[in-house]
Amino acid sequence: MNIDVWVLIAQLINFWILFFLFNKFLSEPISKEIQTRKEQISKMSNIDKQLEEKMLEANKMAEDIKSEARKTAQETIDSSVVLAKKKADDIVAKADSEAKNKVSDAQKEIEKERLSMMNNAKAKITGLVLSLNRKLFDEEKTNKEFIEKEIEGIKL
Repeated sequence: MNIDVWVLIAQLINFWILFFLFNKFLSEPISKEIQTRKEQISKMSNIDKQLEEKMLEANKMAEDIKSEARKTAQETIDSSVVLAKKKADDIVAKADSEAKNKVSDAQKEIEKERLSMMNNAKAKITGLVLSLNRKLFDEEKTNKEFIEKEIEGIKL
């Protein structure tokens, strides 16, 4: 291997010149740019952490709102059920009252009809007995008051 010393020295001088020029003109701007980028990355990392914290906060708030909404909805449902049950009870009570009134009216009407039928039956029985009495005894005069009193004593 044949190494030329002058080429080696020239290479070393070129290296030192490039190194000097690099340090003099490029090193500082590159270092500043690297530092600026590091700061930006750091800021972005901090912003990312803040956003993440805010997202967690927002999620917690959303869960709280959902929980409160569920609770309010359940309370509304419960109060609606109570109100509906009360309304149903009122309707049933009103229907029951109307039914009792109708039954009472019907019973009064039945009693009225029964009394009317009893009076008709008593009148017919009285007429039949008087007619039978006339035919059996050939008498024109009959004891109408006696027969009516006896028929009145019969419970039908």
